[in-house]
Amino acid sequence: MIKKIISEWRICLLLIILAASIFYLLPTQTQGALVVRVSQDSPLFGKVSPGEVITWVNEKDIKTVSDFESFENFTGSLRFIHNGKLEIASISKPGLGVDVTQQSPTRLNFGLDVIGGTRALIEPTENVSDATIQQIISTFETRINTYGLKEAKFQAINDVISGKKYVQIEFAGGTKEEMKELIEKQGKFEGKIPKVVKFTNNKGTISVGNKTYDVLLAGNVIEINNKQLKANDSIELSGIKAEVLNVTNDSSILMFTVFTGNDIKSVCLVEQPNICTSRVYQTGKNQWEFMFSVTISDEGAQRFADVTKGMQVFIDPNSGHSYLESKLYLFLDEKPLSDLSIAGDLAGRSINNPVITGGGATRSEASEEMLRLKSILQSGALPVSINIVKIDQISPSLGAEFINSAQMAALVAVVAVFMFLLVRYRNIKISSLMVLWTIFEVIIILGIAAMIKWTLDLPSIVAIITIIGTGIDVQIMIVDEILYGKRKAEAVTIKQKIKDAFFMVFGSASTVIAAMLPMIFVGIGIMRGFAITTCIGVLVGLFITRPAFASVMERVLGKEK
Repeated sequence: MIKKIISEWRICLLLIILAASIFYLLPTQTQGALVVRVSQDSPLFGKVSPGEVITWVNEKDIKTVSDFESFENFTGSLRFIHNGKLEIASISKPGLGVDVTQQSPTRLNFGLDVIGGTRALIEPTENVSDATIQQIISTFETRINTYGLKEAKFQAINDVISGKKYVQIEFAGGTKEEMKELIEKQGKFEGKIPKVVKFTNNKGTISVGNKTYDVLLAGNVIEINNKQLKANDSIELSGIKAEVLNVTNDSSILMFTVFTGNDIKSVCLVEQPNICTSRVYQTGKNQWEFMFSVTISDEGAQRFADVTKGMQVFIDPNSGHSYLESKLYLFLDEKPLSDLSIAGDLAGRSINNPVITGGGATRSEASEEMLRLKSILQSGALPVSINIVKIDQISPSLGAEFINSAQMAALVAVVAVFMFLLVRYRNIKISSLMVLWTIFEVIIILGIAAMIKWTLDLPSIVAIITIIGTGIDVQIMIVDEILYGKRKAEAVTIKQKIKDAFFMVFGSASTVIAAMLPMIFVGIGIMRGFAITTCIGVLVGLFITRPAFASVMERVLGKEK
């Protein structure tokens, strides 16, 4: 009978899919340290990237995280293999600046609520289109990838009830503070140079490029090109935006915007001699500074030349160097970023590579701040301003506890179900086959999740446990229909009884899927995880395990009769 059962095409299909699922769930190669993050000031920065696996360092095989961390205080020439490539780095002082973790022993992808990490829900401050949401996601992808955080995930969420649109960002590791620093800034970058207009008899002039404009003073108002302006008003002169900062009896200051975020063509991520600058250095006790260059468009460089043309030059008595009378002020989201003295010989000249500076109390603080600024400038400005609805820091220990509890709950459920079936049917063969088929179903669901790289979060795991119960329920319907259905109609065959049972099975599956569809399309992540996993389980049962189970029961119960 076993040979006949195995030759049935439904059983063959089940066995093939089950074997494939087991293959995908088998433990994978776990040796090596998985790189989670590389610090900006790490000697390995630019040589190894997040997501790569380090398997060998200086004649030592790296099998665990502790193997790699044993080189934390190493100095000298460090040779290491990552993703099959050999690299050499010179370590001048202790500290590798690389965060690593153990590789996952399975192909299953677990969500943040299982492995731990940071999750943020972001809302645009105005009504936006789907295209704008995708632009926001693209900007955040560039920021977070530049920052070096591993496996960041981005999801557009539509609340069909309120009509609001959100963006959800998740990444393993990191902190709430890091997430907030990266996403709360709109990223509006501006470089501005002030010019002073001095009045004689309420008249003055201001030059921009090759053109000179007359400026008239009337109380707290100035007039340029027949346009009256007071403090905080703006005007364009020679195609360059100028904002009136103040107006006094003898002078007025106009702040010209020479650079914007749209002018940034590239950011120097790693210093390259004679090409671009990026470094952190100590200037005193508990005082570190950083500097990095950005490449500005020709249009921005020309605006710089037009505004600085004709500026007066002064000599710094301390250094003896010559500088222009005005500085270049850099702003991010309208907040001062840095102010740079402009060398005297740059007046009226195009500058394509301004240098951004800053600092911190420690080397680490300065490096982190430099990396944040680089990430924001590299990604550009968000198309709209955003509000952070919430940021959650999830501990991996909570997820581990839940997994252990879920495993225990599943084991208890299987034992309890088996005892119930044994009492109900008083037949160990039927009871064992029903429990075995449920285990097959769970293995196939997990195998499919591994194949399609579906992320298993806590709601998904709850859905799998729920499927154990619903699967047994459907199997009881099939067995009961075979054993007890249409008793008075002796002419009814087992095949017909199975067809009758499947009519109910299809009805039950259709009801469950219909109930899950709204959850899938509502767009809330937790609901979608539960709903999609439930639908996968229902479809696996409907088209793979249930037909095979009915086929086996047809022969087992038919022989017993």
